[in-house]
Amino acid sequence: MPAPNLFAYDPIGSVLVVFDGKELLVHRGADEAPKWRHVVDAEIVGLGAGGDTVISLESQGKLTFWSGADGASLETIALGEAASALAVTRNGSACAIVVADAITIASRGKEPRKLAAPGAIAAAWSRDGARLAIGDASGAVRIVSAAGEAVGAITLDAAITSLCFSPAGFWIATSGDCVFRVAENGSTREQITRAEGATPDCVCASTDGSMLAMRLNETLVIALALPSRDTVVQLGYMDRKVAGVAFGPGRLLGVGLVGGDGNIVDIPAKQLRRTDTFQGRTHNRWMVSTVIKPEVLPAGPAGSGVRSAAAAPPEAAGATLAGLSITGWLGIVGALIALAVALSFCR
Repeated sequence: MPAPNLFAYDPIGSVLVVFDGKELLVHRGADEAPKWRHVVDAEIVGLGAGGDTVISLESQGKLTFWSGADGASLETIALGEAASALAVTRNGSACAIVVADAITIASRGKEPRKLAAPGAIAAAWSRDGARLAIGDASGAVRIVSAAGEAVGAITLDAAITSLCFSPAGFWIATSGDCVFRVAENGSTREQITRAEGATPDCVCASTDGSMLAMRLNETLVIALALPSRDTVVQLGYMDRKVAGVAFGPGRLLGVGLVGGDGNIVDIPAKQLRRTDTFQGRTHNRWMVSTVIKPEVLPAGPAGSGVRSAAAAPPEAAGATLAGLSITGWLGIVGALIALAVALSFCR
């Protein structure tokens, strides 16, 4: 079973969500300041945010909707069985929960319903929530309507480790060491890239469709421009592990870290920021090898980043290393660390 993507970033930028053990930690999206926190009952296996709602999924099948504004519990749904992953619509109105051989669809105020999905291990909603992609251990990707009606299906080369929908109008799937583009109706596939020696997961797409990002392993994150496939962001963590990856509004990329911290990459400003520390929690520090290259992206709309470069912390340093493929990045990461090239110190 692939590891779930345990980081959430509201597409409108109101909140971002990390965790530490059973503690849910919610920060303001505008400035990464602490907002509210809760301790849940069991292991967290899914996080979501949308429409100013935060959603958590616990391993025993407890799904909770929280107010993004103040952390008030809005509704809890007990599925009555173990769950392993969560997909949330862009507006936070519907959830797809991966359970044994099925996907459970749950929304506030409605009775959950099940879609048969033998071997299912990953799911993702389309931008409008009208379709759902389901990936399984055989490498199959099935596209169904929100009501469960079959739309199309295709098989990739290995078990599906993560799925997302790009606003450019197609699905993105990670399978083995490859990343694939899958047609919106599931009729065709095209390899986007291959990360030889890695097993990419936690794939996500930017809100403007210009990028995809993923975790290559527990310490490496990369974002690629689409359709050029040029490297936009490379982050190599030296003493932290990556829990999840998600885009926020515009061209902001978020990374959740095991232990309850996170980074935000403001791509247009070439800035790396970090979440502030909740009162009473240990203030952690970590180092990141950082490459941020907005110049490889097509021109974006004004305001692609939430804050200007002048408002970003001065300690976040970037670098320009042109022409690196995923395989090339993996090959030189040791040299980057040894030579302390492009290091950002998250204080």
